[in-house]
Amino acid sequence: QVWVTNYASGDIAVFDAKARRLVKRVPVGPGLHHVAFSEDGRLAYVVSEGEDGVIEVEVASGRSRARLPVGPGPHGVAIR
Repeated sequence: QVWVTNYASGDIAVFDAKARRLVKRVPVGPGLHHVAFSEDGRLAYVVSEGEDGVIEVEVASGRSRARLPVGPGPHGVAIR
């Protein structure tokens, strides 16, 4: 899969990389920037500038699990 954040619409476009087609859109929140995935691939962490935080999303269901406030204007995310 390829996950693409859409800043203006507040969703993520999820593509099937092999078939090169849109699979679904995942509504997340306003002002999305970057995505990082947990080591096991079950969770995505999406930066939301509009909510001044990081949103934890279940990859399989596309459901938001948690919103983590990080302060004004977040832009990047990395998992270590």
